[in-house]
Amino acid sequence: MRAESPDLRALIRDLRKSSDRKIGVKAFRKRMRQPLPELRRGVRASAVSTLPRTGGLGAWMARARLGATIRVKMTTVFMQVTAGRNSGSGKRTQTKMVDRGRVRAPTWGHPVWHTQRVTPEFFSRPVSGYDWLAVAEQAADDVAEVILYGGQES
Repeated sequence: MRAESPDLRALIRDLRKSSDRKIGVKAFRKRMRQPLPELRRGVRASAVSTLPRTGGLGAWMARARLGATIRVKMTTVFMQVTAGRNSGSGKRTQTKMVDRGRVRAPTWGHPVWHTQRVTPEFFSRPVSGYDWLAVAEQAADDVAEVILYGGQES
């Protein structure tokens, strides 16, 4: 979300001047992380319903960990939702590749690997379908409260 509106620019300017800016940024991050439990349930349901049941791929990807990276700068906010899981051999499962519709697996009984096509966007559909703008606006309201009424560590 870029700071294009005059109200948001004023909020950012006031946050720079505020002595409670760390508390404001903390409140912003906390609010942006609030939808993650609901989003986890949506991604898990999507994995089970979209990915193949044969071989357990849907159940396997449903147990992937979901996390978020949030970077708050003075004029921009960057949020990235990621999913990942370690495979049986200790290496990371290629979640992005599965989301694009391709799974790479060993052929049963042979040392040869093959690529299989699956239904794409088991992960990106629930994540992109969420109303992140409304969450960001609520987070901005939290920051405004910190600026106007002072922050308290919680």
